[in-house]
Amino acid sequence: MRSGDAIPPADENRIYTDLVSVRDELEISINDVDVNSPFYQTTSEKGGRTGFIVGPVEVDREGILRLPYLRDIRALGKSLSDLSLEVTEAAREVSPSAEATVRRTGRLEKRVFVYGEVNEAGGAVIDREDYTLLEALASSGGPSGPPHLFTYVLHRDGAAYRTNVTSLAEERVLAQDADVIKVEENPSLAFQVTGVIGKPGRYPFPGEHSTVMDALSMAEGLEAGKSDARGVFIFRADGKGGNLVYGIDVSKPNGVFLAQSFELMPNDVVYISEAPTAQWQRATENVIPVLGVAAAFATAAAVTNN
Repeated sequence: MRSGDAIPPADENRIYTDLVSVRDELEISINDVDVNSPFYQTTSEKGGRTGFIVGPVEVDREGILRLPYLRDIRALGKSLSDLSLEVTEAAREVSPSAEATVRRTGRLEKRVFVYGEVNEAGGAVIDREDYTLLEALASSGGPSGPPHLFTYVLHRDGAAYRTNVTSLAEERVLAQDADVIKVEENPSLAFQVTGVIGKPGRYPFPGEHSTVMDALSMAEGLEAGKSDARGVFIFRADGKGGNLVYGIDVSKPNGVFLAQSFELMPNDVVYISEAPTAQWQRATENVIPVLGVAAAFATAAAVTNN
């Protein structure tokens, strides 16, 4: 089946990162054993030793730390360990024995919202690197039925992208802050089986990749003495207002192999004839009411004759 729309890469500024980001809250602690240092550790009334502590400080879009006694330090996009080293270097310009530690005390969570045909709608927190849209879906308990029977509509930065679960898994699309995913049941993800068959009807795809043989099996197989195994036809819209017709002779080994490998598309019609394949015109006439069209069919040469 079709893979769906191409989803653009996530904005690097809106995916999870362990680096310092805008609106992170940081606490800076500088300790020193030199009694003449402004960062000297003093003894509290309870006997504990305390250093020079600033914060929590919220990182703004400029991303600059402005601390007493120190030069300005750019914090944005740095790891906490690297930032601790840089603050230590700046503090040692004031006192050679100073040691600094920077820790994160809070941050604005990045979230993906999932709703629609899911077990539990709500927001999923992007809490680690490489967090994908598929993981966000999993946090909602997944769709309310087989995942391959649903369409997943991603709303990102004012645009909508329709895709399926296979594409989400294979492409590992990263989630970004404020993504919204709507899960929709897709009734077109089914095919029709009609003609001389055990149980005609419309059937949902049993898997992501379903074949003609799957269709024959789900419809309880050919009827002995009534169905013509030489006349299994697949009718498919060509996207131009017409239809393609494929014929398979499942009375022969190579036809069975073809039926096992011929992949169905949404809204395909599988027709089993009671007439010889040479008289397939009758099959075409009988299937027109199922398709709801009265146009001539273009024939695709897929009939097995060996």
